[in-house]
Amino acid sequence: MPRQARPLPATEALITALRHRLLPAVLTPMSADGRVDLAELERYATRLLGDGRGGAACGAAPQRASEMRTRPAGRGAPSDGVVRDAGAGAGGPRSSDAAALGGSGADGGGGLSPAARDQSDVDGGEHGEPDAEGASRGEGDACGLGDADILGGVAVWAHTGRGLRLARPDRLRVLDTFRQATALPIVAGVGVPAEGTGTSADETVRMAVDAAEHGADAVMVYPPSALRGSVHRDAEVLRLHERVAEAVDRPVIGFYLHGEAGGYEYPPSLLAELSALPAVAGVKLATLDRAMACQDAIGEIRRHDRLAITGEDRMFGPSLMWGADTALAGIAAARLDLTASVLRSWNDGAHAAFQRDSAALDRFAAVTFRSPIEGYVQRMFWAAVHEGLLSEHAAHDPFGPPLPPHERHAVSACLDVLPARSRAAD
Repeated sequence: MPRQARPLPATEALITALRHRLLPAVLTPMSADGRVDLAELERYATRLLGDGRGGAACGAAPQRASEMRTRPAGRGAPSDGVVRDAGAGAGGPRSSDAAALGGSGADGGGGLSPAARDQSDVDGGEHGEPDAEGASRGEGDACGLGDADILGGVAVWAHTGRGLRLARPDRLRVLDTFRQATALPIVAGVGVPAEGTGTSADETVRMAVDAAEHGADAVMVYPPSALRGSVHRDAEVLRLHERVAEAVDRPVIGFYLHGEAGGYEYPPSLLAELSALPAVAGVKLATLDRAMACQDAIGEIRRHDRLAITGEDRMFGPSLMWGADTALAGIAAARLDLTASVLRSWNDGAHAAFQRDSAALDRFAAVTFRSPIEGYVQRMFWAAVHEGLLSEHAAHDPFGPPLPPHERHAVSACLDVLPARSRAAD
C-alpha cells in the first residue's frame, strides 16, 4: 500500500468544499451541425444554476473569498503564482482554515448517512437546520436560499458535455461562460481532444493548462485511451496525474470511466496510488453497472481520506449507501433539483425522503442511461428541452448514435410523472 500523503492546502480546501455536495456535469448546447450556441449556453447556465441556487443569487462574478500560494507557479499557472481557494464559493473553509483541518475527515463509514455517522458533519441537522459548528464555519445556505448547501460547483468538459469532442475555442467559451455565471468551484475534464496530435500526456497537460488559465479550480483527468493496452498502463496513468498537477498547480481529480465511454478499469492498487498523491482530491467513479467494482473503489479511495465521487447515474442512491461522499453526475444536467434532493436526503438521514427521491431519480435514469449508452447525451438534451432549460435548436448531440423517436417519448413520459422542476430561475 502506498504511503499516505497529506493533501496540499488547496487540495484539502477543495475536499472540504465539495464533501457531501453535488456538481452537475453540464451539457454543451449545440446545433445539429455541432456548433456551440453561445446564447443558449448562457441561458442554460443561468437556468441550471438557478435550480441549484448557485448562479446569480450567489453573485455572478467569480470572486473567491481567499487566495493562497502553494509553491512557485508551474507551467500554466497564473503568472502571480497564486492558487485560488476553491472552497470559498461553496461555503468551504478559507485557506487559513484549511491547514487546520487535519485531513478530509473521511471515516470509512459507508452504509451510514453523514447524519448518522456524525451529526456535526452535516450541512443541515435532523430537521434541516444547520448545527452550531457548521454555522461557525460559514457552511449552509451561503446565498440565503434553500439549495445553496448542496450545490458544490460545476463540471465542464466532462463526457456529458462532450469535452473531448469540442473544438478548443468552443471549450473555452463553455468554461468562460460558467466562470462568469458562478463563483462556485469549477472542475474541468481534461484529456486528449479530438484535434490533438501530440502524445496523450502532452495533450492532456495542454488542455489542463487551458482550463487553469481560464479559471477552473480543479481538473479531472480522463483515462487516456492510448494507454488501454499498455503493459505499464497503471504506472503511466499515475505519472500522467503527477504531470498534470505539476503543470497547473491545481487540485486534480481522477476519473474511473467505464469502457463504453472510452475508459477502462482502475484496479484498487491504482486507486490507492492515485489517492495517495498530495494533489489528488478524489476520484470520480463512472463504472456504469459494475456494482462490485464501484463498492471496492469507494472503499479504497476513502481509506486514503480522499473524495469518493459518484458519477453512477444508474446506481446513484446505492453508491451513496456504499460510501460515496460527493457527486459529479451527468444526470443532474437536466434535473439538478431531483439529483440534489437525493443527496440532501441522504446527507440529512431522511430515509423516507431518500427512498422516495432515489426511486424517482432511478426512473429517470432508466430512460436516459440505457443502451446504446452513448445515446444518453442526446436523451439528456431532450430532457433539458422538456424541462425548459434549452431550446430545441440547441439540443443536438452530433457525436452520438441515432435514436428512434419512441425513446424521446419515453423520456418525456417519465418527466411528466416526476415531481416538476421549479421554474423560479426561468
